[in-house]
Amino acid sequence: VRLASSKSSGMLGANGSETERQEKSPKILSKSIDLNPSQVLVISVMSSSGSAFEGRHLVHVIERAGFQYGEMGIFHLYDGIVGDTNLICSAANALNPGTFDLDQLSEFSTIGVSFFLALPTSINNLQAFEKMLNAAQQIRRDLDGELKDDQRNVLTSQTIEHYRQRIRDFELDQLKVAGGRG
Repeated sequence: VRLASSKSSGMLGANGSETERQEKSPKILSKSIDLNPSQVLVISVMSSSGSAFEGRHLVHVIERAGFQYGEMGIFHLYDGIVGDTNLICSAANALNPGTFDLDQLSEFSTIGVSFFLALPTSINNLQAFEKMLNAAQQIRRDLDGELKDDQRNVLTSQTIEHYRQRIRDFELDQLKVAGGRG
């Protein structure tokens, strides 16, 4: 179920110019995203008690956490300076099809945002996970939402430690595979 409406967003500038609308829209970055990761870790920020996150406010909070709108119509967090090629994680609408339509934000709302980390990352996997976790916690606070795991159960400290162990196990498996090639 998608809560976004198909109505026009009316995002023209104060004097109605398309140019003004484009200047206020976030820049879309095009980076290569691994569509065949070995493993994916997911943390979601879900709205409390059946409410929904309003589109403009949600996008503002996601961008304030360092995410940039880009490829596949979702948000991406990169390591370092703007435009850096080291993708940390991505954030998608928790509802299908998972995208954000920036042209219809005034009509858009959703029950949640899912953050996902594809292993292996281009940086240290545990550091990437901690950055994703910190961003999700910040966004949860800003939206007054709830953190959920990949099954949309409450994210507990035990689950967080389980994710860290999955990363260590993944890295050990990668070393075993690399060792078998030599």
